Amino acid sequence: YYKDAVDSGIENLVILNAINSIYSDGSRPDQSSEDIYTAWEAYVNYVTNAYKGEVTYYEIINEPNERISDYSVYADYMKRAKTIISNNDFNAKTMGFSTASLPWSWIKGVLGKIRSNPKAYLDVLTVHPYDFDYGDLKTSVPGLEWCIRIRDSKYRSNVDTLKTYMSGYGASSVPVQSTEMGITSTPGVCSLRAQAAELLQTYTITAAQGKIDKTWWYCLENTSARGSDDAVENDTEGNFGLVGNKADTVPMAAKPSYAALCGYNKMLTGA
Repeated sequence: YYKDAVDSGIENLVILNAINSIYSDGSRPDQSSEDIYTAWEAYVNYVTNAYKGEVTYYEIINEPNERISDYSVYADYMKRAKTIISNNDFNAKTMGFSTASLPWSWIKGVLGKIRSNPKAYLDVLTVHPYDFDYGDLKTSVPGLEWCIRIRDSKYRSNVDTLKTYMSGYGASSVPVQSTEMGITSTPGVCSLRAQAAELLQTYTITAAQGKIDKTWWYCLENTSARGSDDAVENDTEGNFGLVGNKADTVPMAAKPSYAALCGYNKMLTGA
């Protein structure tokens, strides 16, 4: 799979996670000990050797702000992984932070731990800059209270704030990527056409602002099957895809958001 992607000119991103019930309680990787770190290093070493030359980016733990409260522990995970990745695959890049939304206290806390030499910890700082619904934008559909919108000025302001904090902590030269951003097409939250419009708005604003180098859209395929319907009712998580599920009546049929992204790429890059 990875080799096929490389041969097709597609970059690969692998998330290295640290949840293992053998070494911790299975849910929180924030228990620091030499046994845990030794196991972590062995895991990173194995993966990066196995996929040498086939992976562009290794991201250190998905949304660690929800699992690791100790800033020093997460900084340790990054630094140990960065050293191994750089030794095993010179061209691979280490991504860190990978935050769920933009938790400013956590971001500043980790930046403070790495400020002496950010490049010893990561090559790219990553975020998942979701803007969770509040106030007038919050859906009133029972069971679907959790959802996301793109509010243009708020999104731009958040990106500006992130870059300001990075500069203040000596990390202004570290590139930033958004490694997860998406909009569900669940009825009552966002329609299929609105999902496509929100996608285009996000990419256009990001390109115009010029402060996030790349956005990875979440996700390619719906994670729930919708049969022959437009969407899976009452399933916020199941409808994030650009295409339908492989188990649908028409497997992986393109949604308007897929066509929108194809058109955007063609207009801007000729892809």
